[in-house]
Amino acid sequence: MKDFEMANTSSSKSYKVHSLERGLDLIEILADEVPEKSLTELSKRAGFNLSTTHRILNALKSRGYVEQNPGTSKYKLTFRFFEIGNVVVRHLNLREEAVPVLTELAEKTGESAYLIILDKDEGLCLERIDGHHYVKVLFLQVGGRMPLHIGGGPRVLLAHLPEEEIERVIKSKELPGWTERSITDPDLLRKDLKKIREEGYALSFEDVTEGAAALGSPVRNWKGEVIAAVSISGISSHFAKDKLPPLVKIVKDAAYELSRELNAPS
Repeated sequence: MKDFEMANTSSSKSYKVHSLERGLDLIEILADEVPEKSLTELSKRAGFNLSTTHRILNALKSRGYVEQNPGTSKYKLTFRFFEIGNVVVRHLNLREEAVPVLTELAEKTGESAYLIILDKDEGLCLERIDGHHYVKVLFLQVGGRMPLHIGGGPRVLLAHLPEEEIERVIKSKELPGWTERSITDPDLLRKDLKKIREEGYALSFEDVTEGAAALGSPVRNWKGEVIAAVSISGISSHFAKDKLPPLVKIVKDAAYELSRELNAPS
C-alpha cells in the first residue's frame, strides 16, 4: 500500500513539473515576434494537441498571465510579466546600490552587514558583507529567510507594514519562539513594533540565536515607503548598553544613505 501511495505521489509531482514545462513553452512562444497567436498556431509550434494547449492556456488566463482577444480569439501575454520583471529589476538595483553602503557599514562596525527585504511574509537576505571581527554570526546567509517577528531587520519590515497586514501576519504565523528572548506574545509584539517606528531602529538581543544580537533600520524608496532594512549582527557583548548609541547612529545613517541613493524624500 505504501509503495502504491509513493508511486502516486511521484507520478503527481512528475505530472505537475511536466505541465509547468509545457506552460513555459507556450509563454516563450507567445513572447516571440507577433504578439497575438491562435490556438492552432500555438498547438503546432509547441507540438501539443489542441486539448492540452487549450487547457494550459486556460490555466495561464486564470492566473492573469495570458489574455484572449475577444474579437479574434487569439492569445497574448499580459502586463503581469512586466510587473514581475519590474520587481526583479528593482531588487537588482537595490542590491547594487546597497553593496557600497553595506561595505562601509561592515568596515565601520566590524560586524556583518545585511540587506533584508520582505518576501512572502518573511525577511529575505538579499546581501551580506562581513566585517573584520573574528567571531561572526553565521546564521543568516544570502538567500536565507527569517520570520518577521524576530531579528533586527525582519522586525523593522514588519513594523512598517500597514496595520491590517501586521495583524494578518501575527494571526497567521503564530509567533514561534526561537529562544527564551523571542517575542511570542502578540500584545508585546505590537508594543515593540510601535517603539521601532518611533525610534527608527530595532534591537534584536539573543532572540534569534543565544549569544548573538543585531540592529536594523528601515530603507525607503522615492515614495517614502519602507522597501528594505539595513542591519548588522554580531556577538551580543558588542551590543551592550554602553556600546549601543554609536552603533544605532551608524546603522541609521547607513539606512538613510541608502534611502537617499534611492531618492527617498528627506
